[in-house]
Amino acid sequence: MAAIRGDNDRVINVLAKTYPVLVYDHRGMGDSSLSSKGDEAISIEMMARDLLFLLAKLGWEEIILCGHSMGGTIAQQLLVLPYHPTAPAILHFKVTHLLLIATRCKVTEGGGLPIKSVPGKPRSLEERKEGAKRVIAATLDPEWIKSNTERFNQLVGKAVNNNLWFVYMFH
Repeated sequence: MAAIRGDNDRVINVLAKTYPVLVYDHRGMGDSSLSSKGDEAISIEMMARDLLFLLAKLGWEEIILCGHSMGGTIAQQLLVLPYHPTAPAILHFKVTHLLLIATRCKVTEGGGLPIKSVPGKPRSLEERKEGAKRVIAATLDPEWIKSNTERFNQLVGKAVNNNLWFVYMFH
């Protein structure tokens, strides 16, 4: 949420040698301003609609969509806008590829942190496993988890055994 469009210039410059590339700041971030009123609540849906408007103005017929972190969540929201229950939107372009980097497949209440820290009390192995399961599950498609339980459990095991990652994630 603190990233701005210039943060990935090295990668973007390489891609721009082959493809036209659009990089922009989300509403209220970097060089982008808030709404003229400034009193609207900013949401993932609103930012997806901003992207939809921007892409419509460009008139591109096909795009490869890449989203990093919150941008990945916005990219996913963009793709479901045609199915919105009360305000569906037409995508006037075809998305040929979707690249999601360090993002989530679903949003969880409270940011998804599964276990509160208790100062001075280390977590048990079971608490660490449960925490790793919840965080990793929030980044994967539930159907994939159901059909790949062995691989999912391997990912959980690696997270629990990698203490630096786990300390970073939960302390």
